[in-house]
Amino acid sequence: LGCYGYARNTSPFIDSLARRGAQFDNAIVQLPGTLPSHMSIFTGLYPAEHGVVPPAGVLSPDIPTLPELFQRAGFSTAGHTEGGYVHGGYGFARGFDEFSHEAKKIESDAERTFERGLVFLRRLGPQQRFFLFLHTYSVHDPYFPLDAYKDLFWKGDPPATFPATGPNLTAVNLGRKVVTPEAVEYFKACYDSSIRYVDDVLAHFFGELDR
Repeated sequence: LGCYGYARNTSPFIDSLARRGAQFDNAIVQLPGTLPSHMSIFTGLYPAEHGVVPPAGVLSPDIPTLPELFQRAGFSTAGHTEGGYVHGGYGFARGFDEFSHEAKKIESDAERTFERGLVFLRRLGPQQRFFLFLHTYSVHDPYFPLDAYKDLFWKGDPPATFPATGPNLTAVNLGRKVVTPEAVEYFKACYDSSIRYVDDVLAHFFGELDR
């Protein structure tokens, strides 16, 4: 992201949001995994306290969640995710008046997910307080950016290499596959293109939110 000093123009909208908002320069994840980390956000508890870890942890009904507190306070609440480890079955759906967790199938599903958030917002009354949670996997392996974005940071043909999927990248990390320096740069370019796509989705979303 540009707001953290990255040289490529991956995040013009997020950078503008950082300039007019609050930017945290020292953010620490409670555990480097989607499920326990997000559940810590939802509960304010460390993973060892909420106990929700892959593959099948489910939040205890005795532990309140952030959306439940908003709901009890009279807020309209909505959550729309792309499933995976933010599936409602883990406890994420609790406290939401509406919740969806349709799995990501194609890169542009981020637009579907954020549009569901906008549909929710358009139904609210002028003074209705709300809590909205949106989650996308578009900046995530596999790194296959949309056609309109894939040439932003890589010119010419891609190098001869394996697809940038989760299993392949894990194999690289474990030393079971070898990746060339050129392929690494190509994967970075694909990742950066995905960031730019989501940045544009966010720009549209916040434009509608402002309106």
